[in-house]
Amino acid sequence: MRGTAAPRHREDTGTEEAVRGLHRARVFSVPLCLCAALSLSCTDPRGRPVAPDVRITFVTTTVSSPGVLTHDVAVTDADGLDSIVVRVVSADSVMAVDTTYIPFELFSTTETFSWTVPPGIPVGTPIRITAEAWDFADFVGADTLEVTVQSNANAERRAPR
Repeated sequence: MRGTAAPRHREDTGTEEAVRGLHRARVFSVPLCLCAALSLSCTDPRGRPVAPDVRITFVTTTVSSPGVLTHDVAVTDADGLDSIVVRVVSADSVMAVDTTYIPFELFSTTETFSWTVPPGIPVGTPIRITAEAWDFADFVGADTLEVTVQSNANAERRAPR
């Protein structure tokens, strides 16, 4: 008989299919295991470097001109802190100061800063405080806080009684 396939035995067909299936399972299980291992190893929430966490909080409750503005700057970073820069600028530019601080603590620090507010800043003038921190991976984190001058000692002295 020409053009027809030779009949196969049933035992041979089942064994051959089982061997092919086993080979396919081995071929696909290796990459599957590698993918699973790689995905599980990347679940660390801080696996990549991130910028430092910077927070400014006020110590003084009111700001007057002249007066003293006191605030804290808290900075943390798992990569290590390199430097902190704090700038204080009033909207009318009468007050414009900054400082660079190299922290002694490597991963976390809270520093208190006090600034002399000069006389002559009108009531209602905003004063902006900006703190930036660099870590050793060269990432920068920042926080900005704004306060308003609430009293002016010079204006109070000049007011008629």
